[in-house]
Amino acid sequence: VNTMPKTSIIITFIKNEELSHLLRTLHSIIQRTPVKLLEEIILINDNSHKGETTSIQYSMKPAFVFCSPTIPLGMQRARLSGFKLARGEVIVPMDSHMEVQEGWLEPLLDVIQQDPRTLASSYLDWMHIDENDSWTYKHGPSTWKTYFEWNFDFGFQDSNKEDIEARQNDVTAPVVSPMCIGSNWAMRKDVFEEIGAFDEQMKAWGGENIDLALRVWRCGGRVLNIPCSHAAHLEQSG
Repeated sequence: VNTMPKTSIIITFIKNEELSHLLRTLHSIIQRTPVKLLEEIILINDNSHKGETTSIQYSMKPAFVFCSPTIPLGMQRARLSGFKLARGEVIVPMDSHMEVQEGWLEPLLDVIQQDPRTLASSYLDWMHIDENDSWTYKHGPSTWKTYFEWNFDFGFQDSNKEDIEARQNDVTAPVVSPMCIGSNWAMRKDVFEEIGAFDEQMKAWGGENIDLALRVWRCGGRVLNIPCSHAAHLEQSG
């Protein structure tokens, strides 16, 4: 841990986000991330509850950087504004309704240390929410790969038989993946900027993860899914 790079976590949230979900996300990060590895958490308030977030802004200092753009930016431009502010060597985008698990960050940083041009991605678990705002955790698999289709949608499929057999001696070994998910990936900030970062014309959610993964592969990098790193994503209703 002492030799690993420090990380900036970037979280964007919008006007329909429940603040209780954001707080749960923040607490899971604080409780399960080594202090030595955390440079900062950057919160981008993209047209959200302006008044209600004041208490978060002041109670979380100085570990948090709080930014409220004057106009709505959209998911990707909001994230990009957070990346530009980041002081950490490594950047990690995260949704505002997630829960990271113990030891989620260290495995991502480990493979980046081995190869600085790596994009390292957590495996996603899921959470369901009931009418009482209670969250139920559901573990996902640790062998999936992320793929994309020509309509720029993406999905998940299990590793093939050969890949699974090759990993039998070390089930914690990273899984090489064509694509990455849209959040909870880690990458060196300087490499992210070198390969072109995000397209600033992408305003809404979708497609940016495919664009980024293609840039990584075409510029001498690799995309790895890390079985030892898990974070759950809240399944939104409606």
